[in-house]
Amino acid sequence: MICLLAFPATIFATPDSKQSKIRRLKNQVDSIDRQVEVFDEDYLQARIKLNKTRNKVFLNSGQLKKNRSRLAFSKKVLQKRIRSMYINDEQSSIGFIFETKTFNELITNLDFMNRVSKSDTQLANKIFRLTRKNERTKRNLAQNLKTESSLVNTLGRKKAAIAAELKRKRMMIRGLESDLRTYARAQERQRLQIAQQQTAESQPTPSYAQPVLAPTNAPRSSVVQIAMKYLGRPYRWAAAGPNMFDCSGLTMYVYAQIGVGLPHSSRAQARMGQFVPRGALQPGDLLFSGSPIHHVGIYIGGGRMISAPQTGDVVKISPLRSTYNTARRI
Repeated sequence: MICLLAFPATIFATPDSKQSKIRRLKNQVDSIDRQVEVFDEDYLQARIKLNKTRNKVFLNSGQLKKNRSRLAFSKKVLQKRIRSMYINDEQSSIGFIFETKTFNELITNLDFMNRVSKSDTQLANKIFRLTRKNERTKRNLAQNLKTESSLVNTLGRKKAAIAAELKRKRMMIRGLESDLRTYARAQERQRLQIAQQQTAESQPTPSYAQPVLAPTNAPRSSVVQIAMKYLGRPYRWAAAGPNMFDCSGLTMYVYAQIGVGLPHSSRAQARMGQFVPRGALQPGDLLFSGSPIHHVGIYIGGGRMISAPQTGDVVKISPLRSTYNTARRI
């Protein structure tokens, strides 16, 4: 007899909800794509401005270095003239010059200006003004460079965050689309099973899988050991092993290995076997939760259960859900 993986009517609404979620995610992706385009443009413009400022810093640094060199040369020329005047016994008229503490005081002293070449002092003053201008430009450019670098870094971080969110949502879409393909394949397998069942003259078409009840001495104690073999296997909606499982797929696959057939539906499984009160739980009992029921796991003792929880998770051991609806012993 062929055991059909029948689904209760409520499960057929799931693909529609997944399609709806895919549409919402795609709308969000389109919106994020537009944000990325805006940030790309802002980021590129900020980079262009930053590169221009860096180029200005480079050019100004070169000009500043050149003017400092020219200023130092002019200072030497003026100092040479002073020494010459001193040697020519003009100490009485220029002695005060040597009492000045800085070069700036030296070139701004009117008496000194009257003793040196007018063209030399004009050149020295011009170079001095240019040097001061370069110094101010250097400070302004340094501030601009700091501000623009900060802006580029901020935009870069925002762009990276948006790109990561975009990638995450696209992965969610791919996962949901994969779930739908898996569901479609499961439906096709069920359709083929029904067709084969209908061709068997002696077999009626059942609406649910007919459980193959194990004898009373069936090794249910081994259920937990069998389930433990699949720890870490990824959750996949509508999957029933051996490499991926959803919650009812895991319990169905594990119980099949001790000769007990279960339908691939947590709600259908919840109608099988005998009710078990909380105080009488034993390893191997099935635990159901949700309203309506949408999850099933296997009690392993010590207030813990093993199950395939949800998309993105794996088969794992977790504390017993305090809000579980019912427990059944198959």
